[in-house]
Amino acid sequence: MHQYRIYTFRADGHFSTVRRIECMDEKQAVREAQQLVDGEDSELWQGEHLIARFTDLQKQQAGLAPVAGLITAADK
Repeated sequence: MHQYRIYTFRADGHFSTVRRIECMDEKQAVREAQQLVDGEDSELWQGEHLIARFTDLQKQQAGLAPVAGLITAADK
């Protein structure tokens, strides 16, 4: 099992919470993180490596936030 951290951000850009999860691999970690963040701006990290960034879908649709895709092992 690998350890990951999910950082959730407030509207001012500062992080508000940190959640720790254990998963078999990056794909499982991304799936679990997507469920846990529930549309909040957040990032998934393993150690010093950014695995994925999730942005608030409502802000994206309103044109208030840039669209940020997932960073996956295939993209590295």
